[in-house]
Amino acid sequence: MPAGSTWIDQDRPAMAQRQSPGHHRAPMPHRLTKSLLLSYLQCPRKLWLEVRHPERAVPDAARLARFETGNQVGGIARDLYGAAAVRSGANVEFETRYVHDNVLVRADVIERPGLFGGGGTGIRLIEVKASSGVKQQHLADCAIQACTMAGAGDPAQVVAVAHIDSAFTYSGGGNYRGLLKEADVTARVLPLAERVPKWARSAQDVLGSDAEPPIAVGTHCFSPRPCPFIAHCWPKAEYPLTSLPNLRAKLNDYVARGYRDVRDVPEGEIESADALRVWRVTREGRAEVGPGLGEQLRALAYPRFYLDFETIGPCVPIWPGTKPNQAIPYQWSIHVERAPGAVLEHLEHLDLSGDLPARGVAQSLVRALADAGPVITYSAYERQCLRILAALVPEVAAQLQAIEARIFDLLPLMRRDYYHPAMRGSWSIKVVLPTIVPQMRYDRLGEVRDGEAASRAWLQAIRLGKGGADIDRREAIRGALLTYCAFDTEAMARIVRALQPGRAPLL
Repeated sequence: MPAGSTWIDQDRPAMAQRQSPGHHRAPMPHRLTKSLLLSYLQCPRKLWLEVRHPERAVPDAARLARFETGNQVGGIARDLYGAAAVRSGANVEFETRYVHDNVLVRADVIERPGLFGGGGTGIRLIEVKASSGVKQQHLADCAIQACTMAGAGDPAQVVAVAHIDSAFTYSGGGNYRGLLKEADVTARVLPLAERVPKWARSAQDVLGSDAEPPIAVGTHCFSPRPCPFIAHCWPKAEYPLTSLPNLRAKLNDYVARGYRDVRDVPEGEIESADALRVWRVTREGRAEVGPGLGEQLRALAYPRFYLDFETIGPCVPIWPGTKPNQAIPYQWSIHVERAPGAVLEHLEHLDLSGDLPARGVAQSLVRALADAGPVITYSAYERQCLRILAALVPEVAAQLQAIEARIFDLLPLMRRDYYHPAMRGSWSIKVVLPTIVPQMRYDRLGEVRDGEAASRAWLQAIRLGKGGADIDRREAIRGALLTYCAFDTEAMARIVRALQPGRAPLL
């Protein structure tokens, strides 16, 4: 089809189709989608790789999870806007397809005035997002759609983003009225839409070249989301520049100066104390342990309880009384150290029933943690989980609050007093652990080796439980979840033991 041709395809029996009048020019070689244009805006090199060499992308399970969530929220939007149209008398369309100048978009929701004026006086474009607010990238997203709609002869007078209302509480029964909250972004989007033709022309120029664009790496590789081509584009370095904390825009300056490794950066160009510490330890090539770290750990009373939760935080609430993205614990692991050098005891709880797991998790936790002894965690996340459980299970709220008061968080202490070059700027327990206890490594676990994988596995087990099929697979997931959560708490216990005075040297 010649460039300049346009049409609207609503994927329904009565499809509208319009032709733009005027000039015709040679066909453009590529059909641009909204997603491709957004990739161009993040980085022209990303666009080129997506089209020319998609095999160079690193698979991203989190991206697939975002697509699944988006589809779920989109389905709810259809129900909500369809019902609203019936009440108001408006005409509503979903996934209307527009093409103009080789740019293709699908509008989530188009609302038009009805026969008797219902729906307002003009066309409304509503973009549905599974986020809890309007983000900067959403404006460009809407601008591409608004420009294409206008070019196709169906301009939107109002542009809105329908996003998740974090204050929504699910009442049950599939009633999600109120889950989505609209934000009118017309004034911000329509001026931006004027820039879309230039974006499209530049994107076509990028794709028309056989040479990979020589775009330097930098902060754009991580915003608005980490690029799947980072491993391809970034120079190979033992200690990449991103190991330096608080780098922000300084990263682009370092790249421009030709630095590739932390050790390339001159000391005088390191600005923050944290970054200087990482730089120094990396250049020295050995761990740095604060003088008071071991003593603080040795001062912890016994018995010691090492606690970790696994949670599920669905964007669309599953259980009545819960909110969007509310982290609901479905599993805990505790390793207990009764006395110095004692054999670790292990306790655990995992709910795969599919019902709201809060009550069983909270009650079993209260029984397991007794009344005295520090509850050792790695981050403040367990505090948040205890507060969520207290709100959902008020009959044990006092006991859960008492447990929270006993928490000793290892992470701030480790950030202050421990760093090893192999951590590469991260204090995640997954990277800290092998620098202290080399025989324990998360990458040796099975299919569940991080929190996101645990959430996906848990959801799969719940679906299998409802279907009553593939019992072996469900049991395999149960085993993987129990192993992963237990590994977290044993890791804390081993770290604390290894860092106390009198233990074997770290290196």
